[in-house]
Amino acid sequence: MALQNIDKAEFLSINRFAKRTPGLHGIMRFLSNEGVFIFIAFLIVAYLLVRFIPKWTTKNNMVKIAITGVGTVIAVGINQPLTHIFKEPRPFNSLPHILVLINRVHDYSFPSDHGVMVGAVTAGLYLINPILGTISLIIGLLIAFSRVYTAAHYPHDLIAGMIVGSVVVLLLYVLTKKPVAKLMDWLEKTPLKVFIGGNSKQNTTPSET
Repeated sequence: MALQNIDKAEFLSINRFAKRTPGLHGIMRFLSNEGVFIFIAFLIVAYLLVRFIPKWTTKNNMVKIAITGVGTVIAVGINQPLTHIFKEPRPFNSLPHILVLINRVHDYSFPSDHGVMVGAVTAGLYLINPILGTISLIIGLLIAFSRVYTAAHYPHDLIAGMIVGSVVVLLLYVLTKKPVAKLMDWLEKTPLKVFIGGNSKQNTTPSET
């Protein structure tokens, strides 16, 4: 209960900040509404880097980007029943007199799907390259903040979502990296090799196998 009160106080503090900063409403609405598409685009850019930049084009990196993409979808799927278990109402459905900058929806708030995607993609990209993962984290934190700023979520919704997403992707990587690598070997013998590159075995170090 004490943690919930602290989180509610943090939300109300951010909401008061939103009331005092109308100049930020446009960009915060954009980040909040389009955050999912921003991260999908970022994941596609990461795939293109792994596919076409020679120093990044290794089988291990292709395995990691594939697991990141699939793991993100799985994590969001896992999160759906979690929201129905906790049944936490959105801030705009439970707190009066707050500033709401997004369209009101009727689904639940905890954990946040946006947070799940941020955690999943960021964890996967850190496996590929720490700089890429750091960029993902910075963008993700901005999107997470925008979700609180616009009154779509409480802060703990985003934190929990990021934990769920990152755990799912990292666990999936540990459990499936070897079979996915074998799948990549097989795909290189098929016309689908155009999607992974015919030389994806190059630059693979023993420590990464």
